[in-house]
Amino acid sequence: ETALGLRPLYVEALEACAAAKEAKQDFTGAVVHLDRLLSEFPKEKKYYEMRGNLKFSSKEYDAAIADFSEWITLEKSAKAYYQRGRAKRMKLDPDGAIADHTLALGIDKKYDWSYYDRAQAWVDKGDPAAAIADLDRVLEIDPKWAWACSYRGTQKRTLKDVEGALADYTKAIELVPSQPVHYFNRGELLREKRDLEKAIADYTKAIELKPDYLWAWNARGIARNWKDDLEGSLADYDRAIELNKDIVVLYTNRALTRLKQKDYDGAVADYDRALELKKDDPVLYVDRGKARRRKGDRAGAIADYTKAIELKPDYMPAWNWRGLLHEDMGDPDAALADHERALALKETDPVLHVNRARMRLEKKDVDGALADYDRAIELAPDRPENYVLRAKARGRKGDLDGVIADYTKAIELNPQDADLLFERA
Repeated sequence: ETALGLRPLYVEALEACAAAKEAKQDFTGAVVHLDRLLSEFPKEKKYYEMRGNLKFSSKEYDAAIADFSEWITLEKSAKAYYQRGRAKRMKLDPDGAIADHTLALGIDKKYDWSYYDRAQAWVDKGDPAAAIADLDRVLEIDPKWAWACSYRGTQKRTLKDVEGALADYTKAIELVPSQPVHYFNRGELLREKRDLEKAIADYTKAIELKPDYLWAWNARGIARNWKDDLEGSLADYDRAIELNKDIVVLYTNRALTRLKQKDYDGAVADYDRALELKKDDPVLYVDRGKARRRKGDRAGAIADYTKAIELKPDYMPAWNWRGLLHEDMGDPDAALADHERALALKETDPVLHVNRARMRLEKKDVDGALADYDRAIELAPDRPENYVLRAKARGRKGDLDGVIADYTKAIELNPQDADLLFERA
C-alpha cells in the first residue's frame, strides 16, 4: 500500500495487495484493487478470474458470473467454464451449472473438478444416479480423491446401495484416516443398518479427531439411545448442547432419551426450550403434548395439541393425538370429531380408520366401524391385528362365519399366535 502511494499504477503491488487482502478475507478491499487493474487493462483475463473468485467468496454470485463470462469471452477455457458453473450452482441454477461443466469437459475431458461439481448439480436436481456416473469418472482420473469416494458413498446410500456406500466410505477413510467426516458418514450408514456398536465406534473416532464435532456427539447420542445406553445418550446430548445451545433438534433428541427413562419433567423441559427457539412449530407442540400426556398432564397436552391445530389446521397428527387423548378422557364425541378431521386430511392411513372405528363402536355404530375396518384392511392387508378387530366387530352383529373368516386370515399372517387359534376355536 505504501508502494501504491508512491506509484498508483504499480501493477505488481496492486496484484499482491489484492492477494494479501483476499488471504485476510477482506474481499471488498481486494476488489478495489482489481477494479483499478481492470480499468487500465480491460482485456486481461486473469483479472476477471481473480475478481470473479473474490465475488464468489463474498457470495455475490451474479457479479461473479458476470466476471467469469467476461473471462470466457476472452478465453474459452475449461477452467473458466468450471468457475462459472460453480457460481451458477451456488445461485441455485443447477441446469446452468451442468451446462457450463459440460462445456468445460468438452474442452478438457479430464477436468476432474468439473465432473465433481457437475455431480453436485445432479444431486441438486435429485438425480443421484447421474451424480454417481460423474463421480465414477472423477475416481478414474484420480483414484485417491477421498472426498469423491465419500460423496459417491452418500449418493449410493440415497439409492439404498448399502454395501456400495459402505465400501466407498471405508475407502475414503483408508485414503485420509485423519478426516473425521468420513468416519461420521460411515457411522450414519451403520446406524441405519442397526449395526450400533460399529456406528458408535465410528462416531467416537470422529469425536477423537475433532472434539467439537457437534453432529458426531448428537449422532452418537441417537445410537446410544437405540442401544438403550440412556445415560451415555444423555451425556452425548449434553455435550452437543454445550457446543451450541440454540439448535432445536438437540433438545428434541434429548427429550426422546428422557422419555425412555420416564423422566417426563425433563422431557417437557427440553420441549419448552425447543419452543423458545422455534415458537410457531406445530410439530414441537404435538411432541410436548405427547410428553405431557405420558406425564399425566392431560389439560396441558390438550392445550398443546390445540395450539398445534391453531398454528397449522391441516396438521393431521395434532388432530389424531388430540382424538386419542379425548378417548383417554372418556369423551367419545370429541374423540370421534377429531378422528373424523384427521381422516379428512389423510384418508389413506389405515391407523386413522382403526381409530375412528373404535369410537364408532363406542357409540354403537357397528356398521360404521365395520366400514372403517374394511378400509383399513384394504389399505394394509398384511396386518393381522386389523382382521382381529374386524372379527370382534362382526361378532357384535352375530356374524360368526365372518368372525371365523377373519381369524383364519389373521392366523395365515401370524401362524404362531396361540391366542388367535384359541379365539377361532
